[in-house]
Amino acid sequence: MIRSCIGFVLVVFVVSAGAQTPTEAWVCAGGKGISPDVQINACAQIINAGGTKEVRAMAFRNRCWANMLKGDLGGAIADCDEALRLLPNDRTNNWITLYNRANAYERKGEYDKAIADYDRLLQIDPKNANTLNSRGNAYRGKGDYKRAIDDFSRSIGLNKNTSRVGDSLDVGTTLANRCEARALAGDFTRALADCNEAIKLEPNETVPLGSRGFVYLKMAKIDEALSDFDAAVRQSPQRPFALYGRGIAKLRKGDDSGHADMAAAKAISPSIDDEFARSGIR
Repeated sequence: MIRSCIGFVLVVFVVSAGAQTPTEAWVCAGGKGISPDVQINACAQIINAGGTKEVRAMAFRNRCWANMLKGDLGGAIADCDEALRLLPNDRTNNWITLYNRANAYERKGEYDKAIADYDRLLQIDPKNANTLNSRGNAYRGKGDYKRAIDDFSRSIGLNKNTSRVGDSLDVGTTLANRCEARALAGDFTRALADCNEAIKLEPNETVPLGSRGFVYLKMAKIDEALSDFDAAVRQSPQRPFALYGRGIAKLRKGDDSGHADMAAAKAISPSIDDEFARSGIR
C-alpha cells in the first residue's frame, strides 16, 4: 500500500576517460521499457569503470532504485548508502538518494529508519507535499495512524489547488492513503468520505477504488468490497492490491476463484499477503 512518487532518478550524460557512454548512462537512469536487470547491469558497468565521484554516485543511486524494483531491498539500501558516502554534501544527490532509501526501508518494514530519512528530507523542504505523503505511509505501516493522518492532511492542504506535485503525486492518491489510515483507526465514516472524494477527483484511477474496497472489507461489507475491487482490476489488471483484495472478497463469498486472484497478486508482489495481514485482513 505504498503510494507516492518515490524513485527519482537523474540522467547524467558524462563521457570521460572510459567511464561510460551516453547510452549506458541513459539505461542506468531507467525508464519506460527498461527492466530492473538491464538497468542494474548498466549501472554496474559505470561503477566498475571508475570515473568521478559524481558519476559513480549517480550509478549507485539509480541502481538502488532498480534493486528495489527487483525486490533486493538489502542491495538497494547498500547502494543508497554508497551514493551518500560518495557525495555527503551534494543536495541533489542526497535528496534523491534519501528518498529512494526511505522507500526501501519502508518496503522492508523498517519504518523508523524510513521515517528518519523522511525527517531529513523535511528539514530541507518542510512544505513538500510528496514527502509528507510518503512519511504518512511509513507511519501507517508502523501502526501510528494519528501521525499518518496528520501527514496526509498536511500534504492534502499543500496540494489541494493543484493536480500534480513533484514527479507524480496527486491529491486523489493522498486522500486514498488517508482513507485507509482512517479505516485502520476505526473511523469508517470519514474514511469512506475520503475515498469517495478521491474517486470523484480521479475517476479513472485504480488506487481510490482499491482503497474503498479495503475499507468495505474492514467493515465486512463484502458485496461492496467485491464491486470496488472488480472495478479496480478491470482498470488495472496487474495491480496486486486490487487483485489480492478481490481474492479475499471472493473467498468470503464462497467463490474459490479467489485463490487464483491471490496467487496472481503474489506473483506480482510476493509480500502483498503480509501487507493485508498487517492490516488485520487474511
